[in-house]
Amino acid sequence: MTGSVRARHVRPRGSLRWPMLWGFGLLLIVLGWIQPGWAASLPRIELAAHLDPVKRTLQVAGKISMPSAATVNLRLCARSQVASLTIDGRAVLPDREALGRRQLLRWRLNAPSSKPTEIRFSYVLPLQPLDPSLDHRQVLGLDEPLSGADGTFVPASSAWYPQPEGSDITYRVELNVPAGYRALVSGKLVEESVTPGGVQAVFDSDGPLPGIDLLAGPYSVGERMLRLDAGRSVLVRTYFHAELREHAEAYLQSAAGYIERYDKQIGPYARPAYSIVSAPLPTGFGMPGIAYLGRQIIRLPFIRTTSLGHEVLHDWWGNGVYVDYAKGNWAEGLTTFMADYAFREEAGIEAARAMRLGWLRDYVAVPPAHDRALSSFVSRRHGADQAVGYNKTAFVFLMLRDRLGERVFNDALRALWKNHRGRVAGWNELQQAFERASGQSLDAFFRQWVDRAGAPAVEVVSARRMKGATDERITVVLRQRAPAYGLDVPVRVHLADGGVFDASVPLTGLQGQAVIAVPARATSIAVDPEARLFRRLEREEVAPTLRLVILDPRTLVVLGQQADLRKAAMELARATLEHGVRLAEASAETGAPLFLVGSHGEIPGLLQGLGLAPVPPSLKKNGSAFAYADRTESGRHFVVVSAPDAASLAALTRSLPHLGGQSFAVFAGGRSVDRGIWPSTPRRIAVEGP
Repeated sequence: MTGSVRARHVRPRGSLRWPMLWGFGLLLIVLGWIQPGWAASLPRIELAAHLDPVKRTLQVAGKISMPSAATVNLRLCARSQVASLTIDGRAVLPDREALGRRQLLRWRLNAPSSKPTEIRFSYVLPLQPLDPSLDHRQVLGLDEPLSGADGTFVPASSAWYPQPEGSDITYRVELNVPAGYRALVSGKLVEESVTPGGVQAVFDSDGPLPGIDLLAGPYSVGERMLRLDAGRSVLVRTYFHAELREHAEAYLQSAAGYIERYDKQIGPYARPAYSIVSAPLPTGFGMPGIAYLGRQIIRLPFIRTTSLGHEVLHDWWGNGVYVDYAKGNWAEGLTTFMADYAFREEAGIEAARAMRLGWLRDYVAVPPAHDRALSSFVSRRHGADQAVGYNKTAFVFLMLRDRLGERVFNDALRALWKNHRGRVAGWNELQQAFERASGQSLDAFFRQWVDRAGAPAVEVVSARRMKGATDERITVVLRQRAPAYGLDVPVRVHLADGGVFDASVPLTGLQGQAVIAVPARATSIAVDPEARLFRRLEREEVAPTLRLVILDPRTLVVLGQQADLRKAAMELARATLEHGVRLAEASAETGAPLFLVGSHGEIPGLLQGLGLAPVPPSLKKNGSAFAYADRTESGRHFVVVSAPDAASLAALTRSLPHLGGQSFAVFAGGRSVDRGIWPSTPRRIAVEGP
């Protein structure tokens, strides 16, 4: 998902969740096979699952048809109460093995076979209680099977079914749930029966997939059949809680529109169905053919026109062309660029520029210890990952499109989809696609933007008019910090007649210069005022935002003394700050960022006692709760959160963590009713000379 509220916790998707399995206790069964390259030779899983959401049990029986080969691991959650497991009719007993803190049960088969193997099994898996009080950060790395009256979330990463390690699979899954409940997995809906006694639905993977995520809940189902060209069709469905039923038709129309859009822009949609499912948790997960969105988020009017498109596009990038996570997750950034940013471009020049500036501001807030090369980004676990893995990656694709042109850029993406659909691709494969489409080497571009952490910091050293020139010319000298990037730096020359003249200055070393001919007398020059170069902003360009304090591990918390507010204030600080709560009185770090929380009556005294500027008058509206960011003349950042009472403060716990990109926000009933960015002015250097 994308957007500022967006519970932005997309994505451990099926294949990405698997590496995290060890922390949850597994049953590891070792058999024998070699992963073939063709879908017909992949493991075929057939499951019949009976879900009881009240008792929180999942009863599973089935079989796996394994191709002929020599060695494989099967994974199953260790809490599973296994009734039977046979290999070609032979019961196999486990050994117990401790591997570090991980307790595993291991089945061994020492006799390789050249013929296909059939594994049959039955077991009951107890599910953990679904806790609707989980916040967005706790849901990010969730890998437990959860169930309750409001919904069931059983991700592939919980190993709820025997999983062949290191291989895609094909499958057929029969789901049985009580009356009033509906359930689904990714794939083609083969048949569905709704009776007073319960609901049965059968799904087929319709091709190789990395895993099986099981979702269920007390849903009402809406659907429409989308007809695409060449006789293709896609079943679009909503699985919504009762209170969301009125939103179903709009979501069906929007999802169908996004599928048509990307089907034309990139290439044929590869799934037989697409479903939007309301989640009882504050989340936004994307699975193949499924968007799993928090029930509170679905109500927000902008989600359907922004975040939903992001999730649909993941069926091309991430769930269509799979990511080689060992070499970096490019799919989140490309999806952000082609969905979130593309929507801003369509809204207008200023909207797109505001998003680019927001990305650059967010990057300023990334602690150095959390910065990383794009080639090492895997998934979002905190705000710094968002700023790097999503935003910086999207910015790199923007710069690549600026360099190659829109036609060549889109040709490369269509070729990438055509050649790698259903396959894994890494940054190298993307580079090759763009090189073939453009006919030029892009090695230096990808090396400096993908394989290096950090960003260039560029400034104007001098700008002087040339003596003796018959026309108006200026010599501009730029410099950057080491290590040097190879850049074409956009500059804007301001003219005496009120006009501007845009140019670029090549910068390959630590310093470079260019002579620019301008149509009128030049008065000043600014670097990259349209924000089309990924770089470290200068201080004058960075408006204070909440995120500069939220992401900083040095941040200290200052609380008011009103007893009934302190508990709510601590909970708000825990939910908002990325690196935990450290009270100011426990540290002597006088220059550390501050997070001040208190009542309207206490905040003025706290600010005065710390020598900080008073609350901006514009935020004192009708006694509402508010939050804002500011900084001192010496550069110390601070955030102030003020509320009339404890209940108003507690109501901010869910909303404030999602507003990090803002300079201020005013709330009513816990929801922001006004927000914005303080104004900032790009630095302009005067042109000197005669």
